[in-house]
This record gives sequence, structure tokens and C-alpha cells, in this order.
Amino acid sequence: MSDIISLRQMQIGQSGRIATVEALGEMGRRIRDMGLIPGTTVSIVGRAPLKDPVALRLSGVTVTLRNSGSWTFGSPSVLMMYYRAPGELGKELAEMYECMPHYYKITNGHGRGAELLMDAEAAYLQGAWEKAAVLLERARADAAGQENMTLCCDFLALRLALCGKGKEGYDFAAKRAALLMKELAVLRTHTGLK
Repeated sequence: MSDIISLRQMQIGQSGRIATVEALGEMGRRIRDMGLIPGTTVSIVGRAPLKDPVALRLSGVTVTLRNSGSWTFGSPSVLMMYYRAPGELGKELAEMYECMPHYYKITNGHGRGAELLMDAEAAYLQGAWEKAAVLLERARADAAGQENMTLCCDFLALRLALCGKGKEGYDFAAKRAALLMKELAVLRTHTGLK
């Protein structure tokens, strides 16, 4: 019988089989939805240079988990996920610009554009509207095809639009409908659903 350790204790390159999932409620549901269920083999692909989040490989897919137990998936703000220390925004943005290219290499580009979007959100909060809009468009280009990063981009675009500083006529409903149609096409391809 092998030893049971937590995912947080596993080292890069180490593999194991999930014995139990102790998370309850919404977090437990999200973990199960990601495929982290008892019996699944998982390996640690890498950890971001700041040790948070960790990249896991399971069933041929790379997913990321934050060490604090919260998830990056579905959050509408990169800034709110990663900005932690008051008065340290400049330093944290510099760390994002330095670290994220390395993170993208170990996760096949997961979250690409996060550093640009965090910078855009910071510019928005500082009232630098033009800078925020330019960085937002660069982040949107980098995030192409990533639904959760697109969600973060859309959230900032909405905030800019509400202040009268965003693109005129940005149609969020149409954008969401297009994403849902894309997901449906992928489901049909993989399941034969008609």
C-alpha cells in the first residue's frame, strides 16, 4: 500500500492516483467537474514561479489550481485574483510580466494575456482610460479562444463601457451566445451529439 499525500505536497513531475476528495459544497462540485475524482491519475506539470497556481495533468488535459484553494476559473478579474498586498501593485505587475511567459510554457498557454489584463484593470482603476483600453485589446488578442480569460476581458470592457470609455455598442449577449455555440460545436464533435 502506498502513502497518501495531498496534491499540495506533490513535487513537479510526480504522479499519483486520487484517493479521496475532501472538498465540500461548491468547491467540491468544481473539483469533480474538472475530473479530480477518486481513481483518477494526476501528475504535477509545474508550478508558477510564485508557487501559485499549480498545473496538473489528468486524462490528457492540463488544469490549474490555486494553492489557496480557490479557483481561477470563472473569476471576472485577474487583478482581484492576484493583487494581494496594498501598495505593491507596481511590483506585482512587474512580477506578472516576468513570470507569466514561463507559466504559459508549462501550461500550453493557459491564461495567456493575464499580465496584460491585470495591467489594464489597474489602469482602469487609476483612471488611465486610454491605456486600459489599449491593454484590454492586447489582452483580448492574447486570450483568443480561452473562455475564462475572455470573460475577464468582457468584464473590464463592460466597466469601461459603463464609464463611457469603452467601445460603442459592445454586444455582450451576442458575445456570450457565440461562446456557447462554440462550446456546443465542440460537444457535438466529441460526443456525436446532434
